Amino acid sequence: MTLEDIRKEIESSLDFSLSEVNRQRKYVYARCVYFKLSRELCPLESLESIGSSVNKDHASVLHGINNVFPSLEAYEESFYDIYTQAKSNLLDKYGACDNYASQVNPIAFLGVHKQYSNELSKYRDSLEELQGLYDELLISSDFGDAIEMIKRVPVDKYETLLVRLDAITKIMAL
Repeated sequence: MTLEDIRKEIESSLDFSLSEVNRQRKYVYARCVYFKLSRELCPLESLESIGSSVNKDHASVLHGINNVFPSLEAYEESFYDIYTQAKSNLLDKYGACDNYASQVNPIAFLGVHKQYSNELSKYRDSLEELQGLYDELLISSDFGDAIEMIKRVPVDKYETLLVRLDAITKIMAL
């Protein structure tokens, strides 16, 4: 499925072009339906590419999805019906938009996976080293009592505790 497929589906339902420069309500709502479907069915498409396909910019796409579509959903039943019908037709015809998944080179993916696995093992080693230092600090000093007191602070009071500890350390540094 491509953006063009989504556009054709909506235009066939409405009998006018989505790229026509017009600010009438029916055009705004139609483009909003297109933006919403494009974002849902082809999530790897950029906002810029979705907008440019109907001579709009990425801000228009965001505005349509975030501000216009919720009101359309609540108050404009006819356009919401077009949205649901077009979505159903497109999913029946094409399935989810997976044309990018078929373009991924599996060998390249394995190389990236190996690289991140190596990075992850480094972080795991660092975490184990820090855990050992933490345990050693608890056993060998008076910090253990302070840490035990901090553990008893309710979760909703952590922010207040951190602010107060920060103030105390700044005062002590003077």
